[in-house]
Amino acid sequence: MSEHVVLVRHGAVQEIRLQRPEKRNALSAEMYLALCAALQGASQDAAVHVVLLEGQPGAFCAGNELESFLEPAEITRDHPVFRFMAALANCAKPIVAAVDGMAVGIGATLLLHCDLVYATARSRLVFPFARLGLCPEFGSSLLLARCIGRVAAAEALLLGEPVSADRARQWGLINEILPEAALHDHALNRAQALAVLPAQAVQVSRQLIRTHAYPELPAVMAAEAEQFLAMLAQPAVQQGFRDFLTHRTHRT
Repeated sequence: MSEHVVLVRHGAVQEIRLQRPEKRNALSAEMYLALCAALQGASQDAAVHVVLLEGQPGAFCAGNELESFLEPAEITRDHPVFRFMAALANCAKPIVAAVDGMAVGIGATLLLHCDLVYATARSRLVFPFARLGLCPEFGSSLLLARCIGRVAAAEALLLGEPVSADRARQWGLINEILPEAALHDHALNRAQALAVLPAQAVQVSRQLIRTHAYPELPAVMAAEAEQFLAMLAQPAVQQGFRDFLTHRTHRT
């Protein structure tokens, strides 16, 4: 396991906590592998009924570690990021997310695969793909359009502007907005409320909901991945990443 992915057990609830505050929980290859192992372990463990996913106070997840994008040849369909996507999308157990602060890129799209999402008022969802010269990933082109409608999805995915917690709540992307001090306990309480229900009934019910809502999700994720990898290798996109990282270094 990675030192930046911490597992805490609460009875039948498996908490998975991102713990890399100095990088705002940006996800490295090592973290993706640790998350993949944790999710697969929870899926296979009969004693785990629910997964609780959360970040740090003020920083849920800044998305993929941009430095890794500078080696596009190393990012293939076997890369840990795609293994993580498959593990989360195929997790057999309900997933509850607790979001405080920025959820950027994959930090935002992963929430579309969670069953219950709770957030604080200072939380923001950002889908910056077009701004980076990339296309949507992790099924977001389907999941957002199906959830909030085509024009709202276009606004979020094409403009890439931060979506406030209030708007995310109105769009149905989060269940409830909580005070920062109450977020963890409330999300854990909801996870525990799910955990005491008959496990088979919960798991079958959520699978029926997901299958009927978006049966084409695997095909969409594959198509997105193909386009994403092709765009990632383009020289202009690579130069954009270098310029951004150089500017960030000078600014700090």
